Amino acid sequence: MKTFLTFFVLFFSSLVFADDISDFQIERMSIGDSLLDYFSVSEIKKKTITSYYKNKKDKSFIAIEFYNPKKFLEYDAVQVHIPNFNKYTQMKYRDYEIVHIVGQKIMEYNECKKKADEIDNILSNTFKGFDKRYEEKPSLDLDPTGDSIVYAIWFTFQSGDKGFINCYDWSEEKGYVDHLRVGLMTKDFNDWL
Repeated sequence: MKTFLTFFVLFFSSLVFADDISDFQIERMSIGDSLLDYFSVSEIKKKTITSYYKNKKDKSFIAIEFYNPKKFLEYDAVQVHIPNFNKYTQMKYRDYEIVHIVGQKIMEYNECKKKADEIDNILSNTFKGFDKRYEEKPSLDLDPTGDSIVYAIWFTFQSGDKGFINCYDWSEEKGYVDHLRVGLMTKDFNDWL
């Protein structure tokens, strides 16, 4: 039975010990699901972000972001990655397989860190067979000034799949909104990154 990652109410429909990230859901979606179970092909194509990974030679995956607070229960936005449909002339149902999913929620940095620690506690008591790493450092990849900070908790499973909880504290000059990100990704997607 799949367990929902509904962290803001901190309620699980069924608390189980798991070592497979596909056992968990973010806004009812799981790693390994077909995105077609949730959105139409036209919705997917409209929400595809072409600017992601534009400098990457290997275009195996694409990013899609959905901002739909009415449809979502917990998050302000959800980002998913699937195989690049531009590589296929006729994509089949399974070609829309979710390999990376991230729920994003706008919140102030200190509040986010508290929520991240609560989520960490839940995941640590739910998942089994993982290594965990904590970081708090400047987010230099998106803000070269070093004025923006990211607090990150990384879960690496024996399969090589990963889970993460990130809090972003953006500098005023950068102009982004502070937020929480909770995500899961397959080993194949992580290796591609």
